[in-house]
Amino acid sequence: MRNVDVRAELEQYLWDSARWTDTKLIAASPFRYDKNPSFFCNYDRNSQYYGVWGDSGAEDEEWKSGGFTKLLSFLRDETWEETRDYLLLTYSVIFNDEMTLPPLVLPSFPLGSPRMALDESKLVPYMFRHEYLFKRGISETVQLVLGIGYCRRQKAVTIPWRLPEGQLANIKYRNVNSKIFWYEKGGWPIKNLVYNIDRIYKKKIEEAVICEAEIDAMSFMSAGIPAIAVGYGGISREQASLICRSPLKRLFICVDNDTVGQRLRKNIYRRLGRCLILKDIFLPPEYKDANEVLIAGIDLSQLVRDSKKVNVKIPVFQR
Repeated sequence: MRNVDVRAELEQYLWDSARWTDTKLIAASPFRYDKNPSFFCNYDRNSQYYGVWGDSGAEDEEWKSGGFTKLLSFLRDETWEETRDYLLLTYSVIFNDEMTLPPLVLPSFPLGSPRMALDESKLVPYMFRHEYLFKRGISETVQLVLGIGYCRRQKAVTIPWRLPEGQLANIKYRNVNSKIFWYEKGGWPIKNLVYNIDRIYKKKIEEAVICEAEIDAMSFMSAGIPAIAVGYGGISREQASLICRSPLKRLFICVDNDTVGQRLRKNIYRRLGRCLILKDIFLPPEYKDANEVLIAGIDLSQLVRDSKKVNVKIPVFQR
C-alpha cells in the first residue's frame, strides 16, 4: 500500500477544521456531523501506520479506525471493491497490509454480464419512512416514487439503485445520525449503475439534470425536475453507455462546489459531449451542493431555466 499517494488522494476532498502536518491530516471527522479536529489520517511513508486513520469521537466501533481503502471508499462514495480496483489500476497496489481483504477479481462487472439482480424481497423489511429526508427537503411523493425506506435495526435510510429495466441492483444504506453509509452485500458496483435511470427509460424522458449524489437528484425531483446521479465523483464508461443509450437528449450538469465536483463536470463533458446536448448549472458559491440550495429555499427550477439561456465556459475551481 506504500506506493499509494495517500496525501494526494486526501487533498482531493474538502475537510472541516483541517490541519496538514508533515506526517498526517488532522480534521473534523468525515463520518459524523463534527466541527472538532477529532480525526486523523497518517501519510508518513516511513511509518508502519501509513494510510491508517482514526476517529476519537466515533461511537460505532467499526468506524473508530481502519485502513486507507475503507476511508477512500467512503470519500469516493462507492463500494470497497470498486475502491480496491481503483487503487490497483492507479498505483498497481498489492493488498498485503489489510488482513480481511477478499481475493481480487478483475475486471469489474461490465454491462451485459450475467450478474443477477437482487430480489425485491430485500426491500420488504424497510417499508417505513424517517424524517431524515423530509428535513432535507425531499418530498413524500419523490420518496414513494423512488422506493425510499428505513431500516429500523440499523437506523438507516434505504435507497434502491435499479437497472434500466427496473430490476433492483443495489441498496445504499445511509445512517440517519451520522454520515456513514454502506451498500448491500452482493449488489452491483455503483459504477455500473446510474441512479434513477430506470424512470428515464420507462417514461422516455428526454431532458434531465445529472448530479453526483442521489440526494441532489432527489432535490431536483422534489422541485419537479427529472434527475439522475452517478453516485460518486466520476463517471465510468458503463454509466456513460447507459446514459447515451437512454431516451435522454439534453442534460443539465449540476455538481458540488468543490474540486471533485469540477473534475466530474469535465469528465461528463468528455464522456457524454458527443451524444447529448450538455448545459451547465452553477450553484451559488456559498452552498456545497444542490440539496443545500434546496434547503435554503432557492428555486432549483429557476437555475435550470437560467442554464437554458446561456452556456458558460467551465470555470477553473480555486481551492
